[in-house]
Amino acid sequence: MTTMNITKFLASTTSPPLSTTATSNTKPHMTQHHHLARQVLSLRRKLGITKPPRKNKPSKGQTSAQTSATETEKPSRQQRPLPTAAEIGADHAYLRLYLLLAARAHTHALAMKEGHTSRASDSVLPGRARKQVTSRMRKAASYAASLASLLSSNQRETKATDTDILEATAYARRLSGAEELEKHVGKKYSSAERQTKAWKKCLTCFSEAQLIYSALLSRSKKETFRELLNSEIEPSLRYAAYQSGISRSVPLATIARRNFRKDQSSLSSLITSIDSNAFTEAAAKTSNTTSDPASTTSATDIPTSITWRGHTAPLSDSQIGQSLSTANTAAATLKVSYRDHLASNPHASKLNESLAALYDPVLTSSTDTLDAVTKALADLTREGVGESDKRVQDLRIASLYANYQLVSWRIGRNRVLISPALDDGLDFHTFSPKPRPSPSTTTTTDADAPPTPTHPKPKPPKPAETTTHALHRLRTRHALLASILQSLDILPALPGSARDPHFLASIERKRAYFRGLKCLNIAYSHQLLLSEGKVGEGGVGRKRREVLALVAWGLGVVGGAAPDGGVDAGEEGDEEEKAHPRTSHVSPSSFKALHAQLTALETRYRALIHMHDLLSPFPSTNSPSSTTNRAEPLINHLTHFPSPETLDLTNLVPWPPTQLEPVPVKPVFLDVAWNYIGYPGRVGGGGDGGKSGKGGIVGGNVGGEEEVGGEGEREGGKRKRGWFGFGR
Repeated sequence: MTTMNITKFLASTTSPPLSTTATSNTKPHMTQHHHLARQVLSLRRKLGITKPPRKNKPSKGQTSAQTSATETEKPSRQQRPLPTAAEIGADHAYLRLYLLLAARAHTHALAMKEGHTSRASDSVLPGRARKQVTSRMRKAASYAASLASLLSSNQRETKATDTDILEATAYARRLSGAEELEKHVGKKYSSAERQTKAWKKCLTCFSEAQLIYSALLSRSKKETFRELLNSEIEPSLRYAAYQSGISRSVPLATIARRNFRKDQSSLSSLITSIDSNAFTEAAAKTSNTTSDPASTTSATDIPTSITWRGHTAPLSDSQIGQSLSTANTAAATLKVSYRDHLASNPHASKLNESLAALYDPVLTSSTDTLDAVTKALADLTREGVGESDKRVQDLRIASLYANYQLVSWRIGRNRVLISPALDDGLDFHTFSPKPRPSPSTTTTTDADAPPTPTHPKPKPPKPAETTTHALHRLRTRHALLASILQSLDILPALPGSARDPHFLASIERKRAYFRGLKCLNIAYSHQLLLSEGKVGEGGVGRKRREVLALVAWGLGVVGGAAPDGGVDAGEEGDEEEKAHPRTSHVSPSSFKALHAQLTALETRYRALIHMHDLLSPFPSTNSPSSTTNRAEPLINHLTHFPSPETLDLTNLVPWPPTQLEPVPVKPVFLDVAWNYIGYPGRVGGGGDGGKSGKGGIVGGNVGGEEEVGGEGEREGGKRKRGWFGFGR
């Protein structure tokens, strides 16, 4: 018997129009309503359900009284008949007609609400608009309730499974709860009793829907049910519980069980047949079969407070406690599976990838915990609660704890991925092929013999690792270390972290450790290029100096952050043992190992650079001996002609330049004395030119030509003047 997939059909039918038009249309529900109306019309044509005939027009001789009497006896338009149980059993398309009709009516109500709220400043609908919206929602709930009743009462004829009945019932309860929610939201009541009584039906409908969808999720593990619970059912149930005066510390599962109607025995039996622990408080205790005492955390052991670094914060929101309990259970499970995986695969080459996959559940649960804390903070902020309130301060501590746990597990996963040896990438080795057996050890008969089950054909040796592949591994390490540093940079910026200087100091020590590892792996890449001969003869010394600079800088960072080994105060135990999962904690032994590795590399490359300077035919200008014994560059002695014996063509200019200096060039003399000296053939001496205006710089006349022109102007009369009194 095939299932009808009611929830999947509704999700695929109603979701795409909203997702495709929400960014381009200001009224997505109206677009979705038109889309569903076209689907209903298309399905009716496919099923052959014709439009019912209208009443004939009144004849010319018929009076108005006869017309009104006829209208009371016979409606102007007949009601379309709904599909029967036999039709649904023969073709599931009739079932989809029920669902489309209910979805169309519900979307019509949302579109009407969307139109009213867009025109009004207040989100609460007025009285007449509220009646119209609730009327359409009531019609949608009636379609869904008719389908659920038809499937449950005629299960054999409709060929419906228990899952189909539960999905149809949950959809009907969902629409009924939405109708009650829209009916009472925004209303004010004279007493708390009347308000609780008004919200009782809404609370009951969403409680039944929550129980059904939770049971379906526990059995099928489909994301459709999870999305429905997270996006619609649980927020509506929490709001209805809040309006009914139920505390937020009460879990949603407990609220749903308490508000499930006792007269729904057939529905409760269907839910129990799918999930036997749906109505029990200790649901997780019976399913916990692990023998490790650290992983005996059940769903009922929900923590009520968080204690971290000497601060205790009570948890007022039950959702945070539930997600925190799940995260603790996932962490305990990770410890057990991590130890078992290491014991079963001690020499696996892909050990880091398989171990990193074990971190996924604890990362997911830690993310859920952080989301729950963030949502609780947003709710308090929306209600206008200030930062000085005790609830906000407790949630700030919980937020800092949740962020730290998530970052810690994320860093631990990246540390596992860095190296298969789980040493944080302190060493780097390339893969070399195993030596083949010599020809003398194998006879010709054995080589020519075909392979047998007892003597299989030997596999060809693994080729040596190329430089490109080795550099790719180092590049992957560098990206993981950069991600770790980026995660650590998030913690000091969180609210409340600045009040704890010891916490900030521990974060700085961890940053120094991973920065040292980053420098070490970059130095490994330069070392790999040197060993493979990828650097020219002239660049060997420069490349070695780059390695030495990186190692020396990393050694200074690590030594300055943890001079005595780098003890992280306030953290639990030494987690460097391979039997424990990696986190952000860095033990003193890790600091010592990194410091020793950097010191060894620094000593080695200092010796290599010194030997290179001694053996080089032209000593480097950066060495201490060359700067004291070498003559000055030739550019500093341009006034002396060099002799062939002392000429050094490799010492023309200082290279590399140590500081910014002017370049000596031949001076350029400007002959400014021309206007003051009397030359043969020149009229007007330079001595009186400044006084008479007939020579020199003031007069500017050379040879007397300008003087003659000046007398002609004075004889001709008044000198012409140009615009604004300036001469042309």
